[in-house]
Amino acid sequence: MNNKCYGVPQRLGPMDIQKIDFNLYPSIIHGDSIDMVKNIIYKRTGLNLQFYNPEGDALFENIGKLIKKGYEKFFLMNRDEKSGYLKKKFQDAGQPVFYTKEDFSDPESSNADVIVITETNTNIVSELLLDFLNLRKGIILAPVTERHYSNQTVFISCIPKSGTHMLIKMLEIMGIRQNLSSLPCKGKWNVVPEYSYHTPCKRFVEEQFLNAFLPMGKHPLFYSPVIFMYRNPLDILVSEVSWFQRQSEVVSNYLNGFEDLDSKLSSLIDDRFVLGNIRERMLKYIGWLDFTNAIPVSYEELVGSGGGGNDEHQIRSIWSIQLKLHIQGCPHEIAPNIYDVNSPTFTKGRIGRHKEVLKELHYKKFLELPQDFMEKMGYDSDILYSRHVEGFRQRPLKMGYYSSEAELWQQRLIKESFYGFNIVYAGGQYVVLDKSLGNIDLSIDSNRNREGVYLGFGSYEDALAFAILEECKKNRETSKKEIENKHAI
Repeated sequence: MNNKCYGVPQRLGPMDIQKIDFNLYPSIIHGDSIDMVKNIIYKRTGLNLQFYNPEGDALFENIGKLIKKGYEKFFLMNRDEKSGYLKKKFQDAGQPVFYTKEDFSDPESSNADVIVITETNTNIVSELLLDFLNLRKGIILAPVTERHYSNQTVFISCIPKSGTHMLIKMLEIMGIRQNLSSLPCKGKWNVVPEYSYHTPCKRFVEEQFLNAFLPMGKHPLFYSPVIFMYRNPLDILVSEVSWFQRQSEVVSNYLNGFEDLDSKLSSLIDDRFVLGNIRERMLKYIGWLDFTNAIPVSYEELVGSGGGGNDEHQIRSIWSIQLKLHIQGCPHEIAPNIYDVNSPTFTKGRIGRHKEVLKELHYKKFLELPQDFMEKMGYDSDILYSRHVEGFRQRPLKMGYYSSEAELWQQRLIKESFYGFNIVYAGGQYVVLDKSLGNIDLSIDSNRNREGVYLGFGSYEDALAFAILEECKKNRETSKKEIENKHAI
């Protein structure tokens, strides 16, 4: 088989491949399937992140499949027993070439088709993956660890009108579905139920420490990755004015009371009575930018050329999310479909629209506000992309963690003696306990399975509702027995 693709452009995505007239390239498809040709092209143009089960022979099976697809050069990132066995197993058969750091200082200089990570330590694997943020082509084959998205509770929080549904679309294409339960779930994307897609950082943090019914900083969000979407506030203004005028929106009766578009925009910039000014609205959310467990993603970098952005920025942004959350797939296949003009909240999602809509009077009013929020977000009126995009893309993901099972299940009493139950927060959830259990230690696994222990409530309201329903059930059973006893007499 000839592995050279003569005449094929250097940079191709999935859509480009569909347009290729393969009859023009007989030298590369003679006797080969179209899938084989696509593999050859992707070797030259694409990125792909793949994972294998570190237990058993899954790594060897994955490499065997890649060899059958025509991949010939492998770079082994680690010098360990497994990498040594790999080299011997396959090279003795005279199949591919395996490089190590003894041969080349880094994988890219080796021009390897596949980069293999045999290390299984969770933190080391994450660090190694981030070394490939700037990789231009090739497959990375890495083990599944505790940081793989399927083993994590991934949260999202977005500034309203900053591309929420574009983010959701991207996650769906990646194979990550929404968790429809109020209890956080691993392997799916989650929201804080009280705020849905738009958890305000400042208010949420204050509530966690000041509200007696909340878990005092023990919320799973603080121990999980959070994808945070932000956008140029000037473009958010333009999107807001289109959206808020819809009769179904809560503030439409307020905003539509202004006589023209100019006065509506002016109101959204410095409103004092209903929404608050644009600065106040941004300050509610942008604290997430400083959280080390947050992955800040701007609308402008993710939207791609379909929304007036840049496809290269889009690919780099998607790739960084994949590497940080250990999500398999090819960013070139994910990217073309995330900008969705059929989104239920889509207006005209092109970046920089404020230059077409806002007038001098609007910019003057905007600049009269303190510009600390614009500086924090990395924007001004003259640039399309946040100045912080690259810094956030390069920033490692760091999360808090529980040092032990006992710490995870350490109980905080939320409400005592409620219809015969105590409600506590432990294990990242609300737990309803029958009062008769007394001081039960939930860090002991067998205790969590005892009668009278009810786990799995994602919100305080759900726990309260359950306790009330249980009380109603008991009352019905008591009444039924009383009636039966009367009839027996």
